[in-house]
Amino acid sequence: MTQPVKIKSSRKAFLIYYFAMFLILYYIYLFNLQFKMDIIFNLLLVSLSFLMISHPEWLIFYYTYVIDKDRIIEETGFLSKKRMTIPITSIGHVSMKKSILGRILNYGDIEIFAFGEFAIKIRGIDRPDMVAHKLEEMMKRVGHPEEKKSQ
Repeated sequence: MTQPVKIKSSRKAFLIYYFAMFLILYYIYLFNLQFKMDIIFNLLLVSLSFLMISHPEWLIFYYTYVIDKDRIIEETGFLSKKRMTIPITSIGHVSMKKSILGRILNYGDIEIFAFGEFAIKIRGIDRPDMVAHKLEEMMKRVGHPEEKKSQ
């Protein structure tokens, strides 16, 4: 029996957020040396950079995906938890998307469609092609109706 695979978003997917936060902090430092900016303006920029760094961290912490041998589970929440389970037999198809930066750093999104409708989007994971391939293999193994039509 195979172990369930737990998936979280990768920090690589949020590099633009981190880079923008770094630029804002650098802007504060540079302009304070040069022009002695107003303290309120500095606090506003520091707050903005804090929001930019906390948003991706919150997403990484808040969403957890588990791929089991016969189902996919999406768990969300911090204090209260919500769980959505989709059996492998209910999956219509799996889609993978990578941006240009995602192709370079090997991260991307997986979209899972169940019952002909969008069901789960797993954002910013490492090696999404491997995860999509694993899901497709699982669909074949359980005798998925879409796979039987193509044979």
